[in-house]
Amino acid sequence: MKIIRLGGGKRLSVCARAIEEWSRGRPLAYERLIILPIPTTRDGKTVNGGGPLSELYALAEKGVMIAGYGIPPFVKEGLEARGAGVYDAVSDEAFLLENARITAHGALGRIMTETEKDISELSIGVVGYGRIGSALSELLLFLGARVRIYSGNENKIIVLAAEGADVCSLDDGDFSDLDILINTAPKRILTAKGERELLSSGIRIIELASGKNFSSDEVSVMASIPDKMYPISSGRLYAKHIMRAMETKDASPDE
Repeated sequence: MKIIRLGGGKRLSVCARAIEEWSRGRPLAYERLIILPIPTTRDGKTVNGGGPLSELYALAEKGVMIAGYGIPPFVKEGLEARGAGVYDAVSDEAFLLENARITAHGALGRIMTETEKDISELSIGVVGYGRIGSALSELLLFLGARVRIYSGNENKIIVLAAEGADVCSLDDGDFSDLDILINTAPKRILTAKGERELLSSGIRIIELASGKNFSSDEVSVMASIPDKMYPISSGRLYAKHIMRAMETKDASPDE
């Protein structure tokens, strides 16, 4: 099977190498695999680090699998209409959960190496309790940190309280007594004034979510942790789920 990478970086090279080794001598429905970067596009028009998304149409045909993350629906439909199989990791819950755990471990590692205190001595606020927020909160609680979670989901709040976390509504805006505030929600959670007040009080703010959610340059932005900090693990993870998709009946172009 011929493998084409549209994009650079160690994660993609590790992914391609793992799939190449896995596919060697294995009968497959696909003759060619095109691996797109994570995320595949930021503007909905071009491949990150590459050319226009529309160029993928010329590569799409029966016997071709195209794998990416966040492929626009109209592009996915066009590729499938030309006979290609399409795997989009953004729709793969198992991939998203494992990728979130890598992000959580990376953030925890940065916290542990960049503070003189032991984790058990820290009071840490986590905004959002999605995949990353839940994985990170679980790790922090396990290590003995005092964890305050800001979530608007009442059912989750009840569960979290039972697990030993302090829970709070983001609307209350109670950030008192925190050492670190970590945002995992892709939204602005503080005004510029609120940011300055927290930072000036000595609270460190860490951004794990996508988007421009803070104004100050003093906020620690830890974007793309899997790719930047753990390209080997994240590359193997991407490969594992692409290989799984290639083996499933739903991914077969003959179906």
